[in-house]
Amino acid sequence: MQPGNQPAQQAPQEGNQAGGRGFLSTILNFVILYFVFSKLAEMFFTSSSTSKSSSSLPKPPKITYPNILQDGDKIDFKIFFSSDEPGSNPELIWEQYGLTYDFAPENHRELDVSIPLTSYLQTNGTASLNAEFILHTSRFQNPVLYSAKKKLTKYVTFAKETTVNLMSGEPVVKSAEDEKKAMHFIPEIEIHAVHDVNVYSDFPPQIADVIQIYQNTHYYPIILLSDFWVLKDKLIPLNSTLSEVKLKLTYDSYWVYKYFMMKQFELSQTIGSTYGLQSEHEYDLMKRMFLETNPYFLGLTLVVSFVHMIFEFMAFKSEIEFWKGRQNLKGLSTNMLLYNFVSSIIILLYLLDTGETSWAVWLPMTVGIVIELWKLTKGFDISIKNTFPFLSVKGKEAHKEGGTDLLDNVAAKYLSYILMPLILIFSIYSLYAYEYKSWWSWFIGTLATFIYTAGFIMMTPQLYINYKLKSVAHMPWKVLTYKALNTFIDDMFAFIIAMPIMHRLACFRDDIIFVIYLYQKWSYRVDPNRHYLDDLPEKDKTD
Repeated sequence: MQPGNQPAQQAPQEGNQAGGRGFLSTILNFVILYFVFSKLAEMFFTSSSTSKSSSSLPKPPKITYPNILQDGDKIDFKIFFSSDEPGSNPELIWEQYGLTYDFAPENHRELDVSIPLTSYLQTNGTASLNAEFILHTSRFQNPVLYSAKKKLTKYVTFAKETTVNLMSGEPVVKSAEDEKKAMHFIPEIEIHAVHDVNVYSDFPPQIADVIQIYQNTHYYPIILLSDFWVLKDKLIPLNSTLSEVKLKLTYDSYWVYKYFMMKQFELSQTIGSTYGLQSEHEYDLMKRMFLETNPYFLGLTLVVSFVHMIFEFMAFKSEIEFWKGRQNLKGLSTNMLLYNFVSSIIILLYLLDTGETSWAVWLPMTVGIVIELWKLTKGFDISIKNTFPFLSVKGKEAHKEGGTDLLDNVAAKYLSYILMPLILIFSIYSLYAYEYKSWWSWFIGTLATFIYTAGFIMMTPQLYINYKLKSVAHMPWKVLTYKALNTFIDDMFAFIIAMPIMHRLACFRDDIIFVIYLYQKWSYRVDPNRHYLDDLPEKDKTD
């Protein structure tokens, strides 16, 4: 691929992930799934059977466990790099003394160190960090020793994205070599001394699996070596071309409730990955958002996301009410229903072709397609027949009354004069300019890109019908209002979220149509007693 060229099929994907709608949907998915997973964890990973069975028996006094450390106690530590190569010895790479068990700013320490790579590590070898902590506690006369260990290498599955220019080379068929595991080095480890001065009789589920008891009277403080915030694309693949790797170590105090949230996030990630509810890529996207987004903007985004969800639900509810049992189709563009149905299928097929979409994304889209199909039956008579193409689609008689179908077809005809040449030109251009995985990726990616960037053109038939009828009384204004409010929210994020210019413009495409709708509503005053289609001149019905 030449520098600066981006595969055309990546454009809608970027828009879906980085654009306003994709950004808000990602947050909503995460928030909803987070609470779902939290409830599942409570249901399946905790048990109340013991307490229920023994509720009638006298309860023995509970043992309480305080922390070994108290505020201000001292911590010393030594960090060793250990290769798992036979015969190798741990190497001391960092040591610190006199750190206090509190949130004093001077406790923050950092170290950047270079790790030389032996031939063992270059060929899928493994390594780890071993930490030894000396806890100078005021509760005991002698210091208490505590140790922790963290793997510095891990296997990561990655898919080799094979793309070619379809006009200059044949598409490469994926093989087993294109998707494999490779050993990667973790370039950053955070050492968290979790500050917890609580006294426990029953440990919270977030820490019950990691807590350690000292002499059956106290619990060790949680001091962990974590790579939680290291994103997948930051991992370093190990191979013979590398002679050394950089490792960044950070030590800091960690608020216990922040640690609880991190553990809950890890649990939701584990459950989501196990059952295919969320992909690793989506969790990395969420982590990146937390790392790179201003906290105030993040809070605003969360609030706006819930508002966005409410408007989406209200738009959905109003649309169902509008079409349910509707017999009068005067003034409504049924071609728009057909376009929405086809474009939804194309976008779904594109997302499936990318291979990076979890079923938590494509399943709601599939439900949406079913709803679009239901709406399609309100504008067309659809039946199955025995001969090819085995499906009969005819416009309803109610749509023909007053000449609405003629106006709709005229708009669609002139629209096709614009769309077909544009699609043809863009398809040929993308075939020569960009690279794709296959001919199918080119076909579906080209259609998806066109829908993302020029889809608003297909909204114009309804504008044409409104213009010819000089009326908007037939329009579903509640639906349009809720969708417009969501569109304005998307516009706000289009200004502040980095995205390609093409997709920033795509965020504003619905605004153009809605502004014209508003102008038509202002220009064509609604008179509920006016039979607008019956008064339409015959020449306009067939024009």
